[in-house]
Amino acid sequence: MEKDRFLIMRRGGQSIILLLQCAPVPALLFLTVFILSAACTPISLLCTQQIIDRAGMAVSGGAAFSIAIPWIFLLLLTIGFTSCLTAIRSFLEISLRRSLNQNLTGDILEKFRRMEYACFEDPSVQDTLKRMGNGPQEQILIVFIQTIRMISCIVSVAGSALVFMQASLWLFVVYIAAVAIIAMIDFRVITQMNNMFNSQTKDEREMAYLYELLSEKRSLLELRVFGAVSYILNKWYKTAKTVLKDRLRVTIHSQKMFLFSCLTLAVWLTLSVFILLERVWTGQLTLGLFVALVGAVDLMWNVEDQFINAISSLAHPSLQMDHYHKFMNLPETSKGAETEIDLSAPVIRFENVHFTYPKTDPKVLDGVSFSVRPGEHVALVGENGSGKSTIVKLLFGLYQPNEGRITVNGTDIRELSPKQRHEVLSAVFQDYAKYTLTLRENVAFGDIQKLHDDAALKEALRAGMAEDGVFENLDQNLGKLEEDGIDLSGGQWQRVAMARAVVSGSSCLVLDEPTAALDPMAESRMYQNFAAAMSGRGCVLISHRLASAKMCDKILVLDKGKIIEEGSHSQLMGQGGLYAQMFQAQSAWYQDENEGGNVNGQ
Repeated sequence: MEKDRFLIMRRGGQSIILLLQCAPVPALLFLTVFILSAACTPISLLCTQQIIDRAGMAVSGGAAFSIAIPWIFLLLLTIGFTSCLTAIRSFLEISLRRSLNQNLTGDILEKFRRMEYACFEDPSVQDTLKRMGNGPQEQILIVFIQTIRMISCIVSVAGSALVFMQASLWLFVVYIAAVAIIAMIDFRVITQMNNMFNSQTKDEREMAYLYELLSEKRSLLELRVFGAVSYILNKWYKTAKTVLKDRLRVTIHSQKMFLFSCLTLAVWLTLSVFILLERVWTGQLTLGLFVALVGAVDLMWNVEDQFINAISSLAHPSLQMDHYHKFMNLPETSKGAETEIDLSAPVIRFENVHFTYPKTDPKVLDGVSFSVRPGEHVALVGENGSGKSTIVKLLFGLYQPNEGRITVNGTDIRELSPKQRHEVLSAVFQDYAKYTLTLRENVAFGDIQKLHDDAALKEALRAGMAEDGVFENLDQNLGKLEEDGIDLSGGQWQRVAMARAVVSGSSCLVLDEPTAALDPMAESRMYQNFAAAMSGRGCVLISHRLASAKMCDKILVLDKGKIIEEGSHSQLMGQGGLYAQMFQAQSAWYQDENEGGNVNGQ
């Protein structure tokens, strides 16, 4: 509990440091303005006391009223200055928001680029990203502003307490004790709120996913066809009910704590007023001091209300800021040095590679060794879970082997810079990206230097079999972001993804189930086109359709993380092993009725 309270205080201090780094001038001015505004309040009380006392002296003792004029002038100056500070604060807040968005957004995007890929598959990191939100900049600004408000409240209370010391040191000590108790209660409440938000992150992610299922076109269509919409809706309501119940329970408890803190302050205020009245009646206080002290009592009530509001406003933003710091401290991939290495004819080798996914027990790869030589086409085949896609993830450095190593011309692949890695490898994945941009940009992302090289882009489209009329205009907008944008079919998007890989010019192309949306004939034609386009370039192919593997120079058969067979199609068929069994099983589905390819005897 204490650790959490200090954590909230640390996040407030870190927000001040962060803003001073991102926008030093407006942040420092904002802090100064708030403190000056807070200091003006006790100064105005002191001015009121002096004006009333001097006015009384002028009336009863015949003193000149001019003795009150300096205090009147100071009071008017304080009031005018406070009024101007409101407009200044608004201007500075706009300046802070602009600077924070400009500087912090770039840092966040850079962090996403540097993060280890394993983080994206870690549920705890997903919780962190969910809590951090899409715009942590605004939450950080809120933490900064509310922290400054709390500091200004402390300054106001300290100044007003000094006024109280003129009447009674005991009253001042009791007030400080009351404020300390109230602050402890407030921090306890915000800690409970933060713990609740943290515990509900998983439920909120589940609710967001269920909401997406009911609002996304493709999933909603399938759910309607199968009549499962009500089930998903009820599942969402059940989770929402649990979340609401917990929040209501914590909120009611928090309000009880806030009520207790308010009662504590009310008791002190009532006691203070009675003591002040008694001392005025006995002549121990001047009228001016009495008015100032009554004003201080009212001020302290208002300041306490502002303090509670500031702490309440810190609950959610400080939690998001906490997750922002967790996000910024996530592990990063090594950039790799620009190693001096000849990559003109790269030989890629897996050398006794073992791998187990983080936080799991089963070994996914168990002593895998193979090579891909320049211009060689290699197919990885095997049942689901045999380790094919894991090999691709290791090849691109998304994970690192637990044992063994992966080399390019004898150099560990981890020592290559991103530029060198791209020179060697590019890929088309099954879940390829669909960029809602122009066709030109969609293809040129394979090699952004060729963005305006129409000949290279069109040749890549031809190799990817994207040759129909839809792909004639390279500047055609794709998707529905622009009014003239067109939506492509799954097969058409797949052809664009293939073209993007071809235009990269990498020495070796990895195809991880890239043609799942194509029929077998279209897939065969595409691989034939690729064979021509990839002449002299290496290729690693992963496909469940073994007919595509026939075109490769070498086929590696994986089973339970091990390579159990290796050779060409004819060699493996002659061995009669697992590959031959899988190929014959698939071939049966493409035979005609007379050859036994009928289904259910029809």
